[in-house]
Amino acid sequence: MSYSGGVIVDLIGREEESSTIFAFLKSALLCVKEDYPFRGPKTLSRTDFVYVCEVEGNIARFSGNESIGEEKMFTGRVFSQQFIGGNIVHKLKS
Repeated sequence: MSYSGGVIVDLIGREEESSTIFAFLKSALLCVKEDYPFRGPKTLSRTDFVYVCEVEGNIARFSGNESIGEEKMFTGRVFSQQFIGGNIVHKLKS
């Protein structure tokens, strides 16, 4: 899997806030479901955060976006990341 993104620009360098967001992200990633085996669950709400993961495709080839929203400090998203992945197929030697 390949992914790109992170916390919003306003949070870069703000270690305490970023650490809280990444701790929540880790808890979301630990809740991955067998029938939705990408990054995290489709949605997860805990404390003041909401995690959302949207995926197109299937386990053979997929792309998606995950985001975290937090209402008290900011309006809207505080983290966003895109990802792609799929099966790895070894090339046959000719």
